[in-house]
Amino acid sequence: MIGKYIADRYEIIEKIGDGGMSEVYRAKCHVLNRQVAVKILKHKFIEDADLVKRFDSEAKAAASIQHPNIVNIFDVGVEDNIHYIVMELLSNDTLKDYIAKHDGFINSQEIAKIGLQIAEGLAIAHDMGIIHRDIKPQNILMCGQSKLKVADFGIAHAVNGSVTRNAGEVIGSVSYASPEQSRGGYIDQRTDIYSLGVLLYELATNQVPFEGDVPVTVALKHLKEAPIPPSKINPDINTDLEKIILKCLQKLPDQRYQAVEFLMNDLRALIKGEDVALKTGDLSTAVTRVMPAVVDEIEITGEEHKEIDPKKGFVIAAVLGLLTAIIVLAIVFLPKYQAVTENPTFALPSVIGLDLQEAEQKLKQAGLNVIVEKSIMSDLENNHIVVQSPKVGTMVKAGQDIIITPSLGQMAPDLFGKDFASAEVELKSQEITLLKTGEAYSDQKAGVIISQNIKAGTAIKKGDEIEVVISLGDKKSDIVTMPELIGKTEAEAKALLKHSDLQVGEIEYDYNDARSGDVYEQSIPAGVRVSVDSAIDFSVSQGKEINVTSSGEDESENQQNGEVTTTAEATSSQRTFYIPLGTDKDIYIIKVVAVGDNGEKVLHNKIHKREEESAAVTLTGKGDIHLRFYKDDVLIRDEVVDFGGE
Repeated sequence: MIGKYIADRYEIIEKIGDGGMSEVYRAKCHVLNRQVAVKILKHKFIEDADLVKRFDSEAKAAASIQHPNIVNIFDVGVEDNIHYIVMELLSNDTLKDYIAKHDGFINSQEIAKIGLQIAEGLAIAHDMGIIHRDIKPQNILMCGQSKLKVADFGIAHAVNGSVTRNAGEVIGSVSYASPEQSRGGYIDQRTDIYSLGVLLYELATNQVPFEGDVPVTVALKHLKEAPIPPSKINPDINTDLEKIILKCLQKLPDQRYQAVEFLMNDLRALIKGEDVALKTGDLSTAVTRVMPAVVDEIEITGEEHKEIDPKKGFVIAAVLGLLTAIIVLAIVFLPKYQAVTENPTFALPSVIGLDLQEAEQKLKQAGLNVIVEKSIMSDLENNHIVVQSPKVGTMVKAGQDIIITPSLGQMAPDLFGKDFASAEVELKSQEITLLKTGEAYSDQKAGVIISQNIKAGTAIKKGDEIEVVISLGDKKSDIVTMPELIGKTEAEAKALLKHSDLQVGEIEYDYNDARSGDVYEQSIPAGVRVSVDSAIDFSVSQGKEINVTSSGEDESENQQNGEVTTTAEATSSQRTFYIPLGTDKDIYIIKVVAVGDNGEKVLHNKIHKREEESAAVTLTGKGDIHLRFYKDDVLIRDEVVDFGGE
């Protein structure tokens, strides 16, 4: 694969990872000139339709989630039987590496902060109906010392409220798999909470709660055994953190946190030093899945292996059979008897998509008690019901509590650092238009978004537009933006041009209503994109006009022994001045300035060659004029000259 181009833009550079289903490569995107990671399905799996579907589901699941704690997906496709996913290139270090490198036990506060970041990423996925199903340290990438990102949604499945069964093998890492995953039971967001509990346990103790020689042994321990309390291994663990971990590791999903938000509340409280509530909460957004069971392996040893007397065996079998029959009859007929004597049950109607007021009215008319949960973000309009619990069609009775969750509506995503094309596709699917309103240089790579007019988290609706500014890369680009020089002093204008990698062109000095010394005109307007090192001309104001002008140069060879001299010309209002040049340099800059009440006016500012021996400057004026003569910016004469004519 090394050196191969995919989609005519991604050049494979080197292999950086190898997983069960896929290989990961570092690549260069030649369109946006940036480094990316490309995950490619292993060739031996391309004929396996189920695995290909699972691989594609990773792209679809992860690409639909945008959050700082989830790896960004840029592109996905198939070319020449190569199934690939393009994602942001991050460090190769995982949380598993971090645990292995850490000396001693990790601080409880740090564990809580790590857990909170993972939980925040999962919360977004769960809100979108996506269960990760393989949370483990190997799937948590380290981005610097304090930033984490959840990766590998390869076995995640988008859910839409219907219950389905997975006829294949158990998916997920057995050391982190929940009891219901191993047992083949229904799975929902609480499954991810259990796996996160295993991960927190490992952070606190440097070991997973259950180990075994073969996977089935570990799975059975998850089903049957209680974990050793973390404090027995790490005496320094925070008591509240231990309670949080053990709550996540409850065998029965109903005894765990019912939503990751409740876990996040306790982790935040622990970080702040506040009391931890350990509130289970209500399961209002869980969606279930079924996985195949792990068959128990029962070893018979010792006295259990002795032969049983046939007669005793018959009696025992008869007794057990009778008890079984009684239990079956009780299970079958007792509920029917109770149903006759208690309130009748009926199928719970759907209120999904209804306005909150309409939903409450519909449920109350059915004799049900309504509990309104905190609103969550969704594609539905604000205050319309997005989740109800129990689910539609569940048999309920009058007076039963029904939990409904309204929608906050759509929220503007955080687009900073995202590729414009990818963000545009993502928002288009939500019927939101992305508009590029400008470009600017920044420390971000070219082509990514660096600002947006609607703040992330602000409520938006279908049809809205989000305006963004795109990065041009750093300022060493071949193209730069012309700065605003007007209103700046000459020195400031020169500094701005230098800072923008532009050259100072010709500077003109003239009378203007602008303040003396300020730039009042520039050859290229501000905001225009120009090539680096372009020469920019500009004009500097000399204030209001002073009554003296340059009348051109007298080419006379007159030189007066190293002193500035003057001769009267055709009229009494004209004077020619001779400035000796010297012999120590090849060129000299001679400048003559008239000084007035409103500032200065440059009358002569030119380069003269040594061969000229003296610079002849002819001026026309009237009355007394204050003149200053400079050679190479050094003042050599300052006097008031009478031009006469008054």
